[in-house]
Amino acid sequence: DIASKPAYSLVKEKFNNANDWEDDIYSFTKFFFIQSLIFCIFFFLLILLTAQNFEHNFSFTSQFLLILSIGFIVLLSGIRVLFASMDMYLFGEVIEMFRRLLFLIAIFFLLLDPSLLLTALIMFLSTITLLIIMLSRMAKICDKKIIDFFRWKISNLKNTFNLIGIKGINSVLILS
Repeated sequence: DIASKPAYSLVKEKFNNANDWEDDIYSFTKFFFIQSLIFCIFFFLLILLTAQNFEHNFSFTSQFLLILSIGFIVLLSGIRVLFASMDMYLFGEVIEMFRRLLFLIAIFFLLLDPSLLLTALIMFLSTITLLIIMLSRMAKICDKKIIDFFRWKISNLKNTFNLIGIKGINSVLILS
């Protein structure tokens, strides 16, 4: 929610006034990718630094897949807010309900595999699949290609940071 709440108000205003909201959607989604990457790195370092204090038998692969899944959940949450700003709240919520259902199913596999590998794999694959569904739907709505999400320009990211990132720093401070 760090950057998605400021993005919601900006996209909603442009969407309601029929302004050029499609480019903002792409810029904000790219920014959410960076936000998720930073979250994954931070979470990975946190687990790496604290893992020696806890006894567990989880493999590095399981931990890595879980961290990526959580990072993609952060990304899905941001994109879900963008869908809500385009009056597509229900689509985002349906995706979220599927994710929760698939995660509950994945947790069932803890009974079969206490190493957490199977559970982490199911969580990762379900999250990545739902992310692809959301991005392809977003690309279709904005009349662009899905590959455009992965074309980066530093100047666009700086502008996006000025629009939503600085406002989101207040959320980071509160969250901290």
